[in-house]
Amino acid sequence: MYNGNGRRSYEVRSRIPRVQPVRQKPSGLAIVLAVLIGAALLVGAGYLGAFLATAGDSKSDMTAVLYDDPTVTGEILTDISYTGEELGAVKAAELAKHSVVEIDAAEAGRGSGVVIAVSEVNADGTGEDAAYIITNCHVVKGAGEIKVTLPGGTKCDALWAKGDEAGDIAVIKIAVDCSAIGLKAAVSGTGVQPQAGQQVIAVGNPLGDLGGSVAVGYIAASNRTVMVGDRKMDLIQLDMSLNAGNSGGGLFDLRGALIGIVNAKSLAPDAEGIGFAIPLSDAVTAAVGIMEQGYAPGRVDTDMLRFKEVSSGGAMASGLYVSDNSGAEVIPEGAYIVEVDGETISTRAQWVALLNEKAVNETIRITYEKDGTVSTETVTLPEKKSCDWEYRRG
Repeated sequence: MYNGNGRRSYEVRSRIPRVQPVRQKPSGLAIVLAVLIGAALLVGAGYLGAFLATAGDSKSDMTAVLYDDPTVTGEILTDISYTGEELGAVKAAELAKHSVVEIDAAEAGRGSGVVIAVSEVNADGTGEDAAYIITNCHVVKGAGEIKVTLPGGTKCDALWAKGDEAGDIAVIKIAVDCSAIGLKAAVSGTGVQPQAGQQVIAVGNPLGDLGGSVAVGYIAASNRTVMVGDRKMDLIQLDMSLNAGNSGGGLFDLRGALIGIVNAKSLAPDAEGIGFAIPLSDAVTAAVGIMEQGYAPGRVDTDMLRFKEVSSGGAMASGLYVSDNSGAEVIPEGAYIVEVDGETISTRAQWVALLNEKAVNETIRITYEKDGTVSTETVTLPEKKSCDWEYRRG
């Protein structure tokens, strides 16, 4: 529904707050109140030197790596000015800005991203000059072309991208001589637990035209469950001004370490400065899965059954009818879904929302009607072994 100002409003009956990701359409500085989004990439063998140097509590921890591909011999590049000590907002922002990029996804929107890994050609000619960027799936999903602007202004075309909708994470690969331009991966704060009251900075591309912008604020809650679209997500709640285009940008602590990926803001009419970020540990799990396996691990395959969705007004009763049962053959094709785990399910959106609350290998009870007979079967939920969206440069 729409209010008198022409903006979409939501009637929230659940106690779980509903927020919305902010996507910046490619329309200059027009302010769009929506979700903050990203794209993911398909990774080939030998693609990565290192995934984010770990930001520990001491200088000796700096050389540890969160992810290391043994097939790659390229130099691990991390920001040598990181000390493990608080730098203050100004210096931390300067450090963080060196790894944050602008993303222009044609036909999708504009947003931000963070360099998480770089590689280079070795002395023996092996390896490749490349960088890998994490962003939100909603930033790049559906893009016909993806362009990345690096710190300093260098522009690159994405070679590929691959995304995970449930976690709103995507990875992008670009071909670039990182050593020549001094491009370095962000320092990772995966070992640090965000705390309520902690001062943080967000670096991104608000409105899609203001790359490298810094917002300073505080963590309001370190683990807040909110509804983003039709998905329930556990996010870091921020007391910070965020805008369309900030999606996919980095949330950093005052050491300059990356601790989250900005992805949403509250659109409640009486809400001011309430934003959200994906915890880095969750983002990294999805990104590494995409790079190593081509998909984010731990996602239930909501397409285990495919449906024909019938609305009211026809000869058939409204609801879901199984059109493809290849992922759960105990439920016959043509069956009418009555309920799942005691809940009435009449749309695919309800089916997806329910399964997104479940874990891989968990069981559910599906009650269905077929040829006048009502039956109930127990089904084990399989893991989804594919990405939700993929882009390759033509």
